[in-house]
Amino acid sequence: MTSSSKGHWDECTGEAGGQTAKAVAVVEARKETAEAERQRLANEAAAEAQRTIETDAATRDRRNTSSTRSLIACEHQWTAILQDMIFVPTEAQADPTPAEVERSNLANLLLGMMRGIMWNNTLLQSHLRADVTQRQTYKNDMTTLTTAIRTEAMQQQQQHQLLSSTVTRVNSIEANASAAPGCTTDVTKQLNERIDHVVTIIGDISTFTGPDSISSTVAAIKTDLTKLQTRPEAATKTFKMPHFDISKFDDYNKSDALSWWQRFLTEASCRMVPADDILKAQYLQLIGGAQGWMNHLAATHKYTIAELHTHITWKEFEQLWFTRFMVRNVVKAAMNEVYTCSQGNMPTRD
Repeated sequence: MTSSSKGHWDECTGEAGGQTAKAVAVVEARKETAEAERQRLANEAAAEAQRTIETDAATRDRRNTSSTRSLIACEHQWTAILQDMIFVPTEAQADPTPAEVERSNLANLLLGMMRGIMWNNTLLQSHLRADVTQRQTYKNDMTTLTTAIRTEAMQQQQQHQLLSSTVTRVNSIEANASAAPGCTTDVTKQLNERIDHVVTIIGDISTFTGPDSISSTVAAIKTDLTKLQTRPEAATKTFKMPHFDISKFDDYNKSDALSWWQRFLTEASCRMVPADDILKAQYLQLIGGAQGWMNHLAATHKYTIAELHTHITWKEFEQLWFTRFMVRNVVKAAMNEVYTCSQGNMPTRD
């Protein structure tokens, strides 16, 4: 195939392909148009059916409303008529005839239906009034919300405008400052004043003859700053012993050692008593033999109660407390039983 014939073939093929594409596009467009028309007809039919249903419902509601109004208007009249239809025994006729029985049953049925209709109408009116109230409340709330949204939008717009004007003003000031670099602005004046203030605080700048004097001065300034920063921390370390809301422990009066110990630990944790003051806090909560035992413990180590925590750890003191007040001593228990039988009921502790 020559180059000319090949070019003619390509041209024909290209034209055929373009026509095919156009035909496909036309078919697709027709399909879309037909689908849109079908959907439109379906929507119209559904809308017409919905309108028919709504019209029938409105007609039925109007008819029921008219009947109910007529019934309400003639309630007493219909009640009187139906009550007259009910058989009432008399001296002349004690038993009703079959026709009177049927008429009485029909009258009772109609009276029941009428009363049910009246009650339903009362409930309907109540629901309608509640619905009107709720709709009015909803409308008022929507109006209030819309007003609040509009107000907020206006405030935001004003803030944006103010921000834009401020940015524009700052840009203009910067442009003017860059246009006149030789002039002294207020910022430069404030910076010079601050430099002069720093020089006045440090002292005569001519005394800085070398780097050693500058380093020593800077170190002195840092030392002073450190002292100023640490002074409030030292002042805050003063601890005031809190008041404990527990009864004082008295070994002679048979206080429950375990429950009192748990309450004391809870109070100390809640009051955030430091570890160095926990022994002093416990001493203040003891009376009688328990306080005497702690005094004896401090005297044995030849220290005061305030210094006891520096020589006995809390764990060691806790073990001593458990041994003294919470672990049953067989010898002391036997002595208590003998003393109780012979003298009285006061237990011995020593």
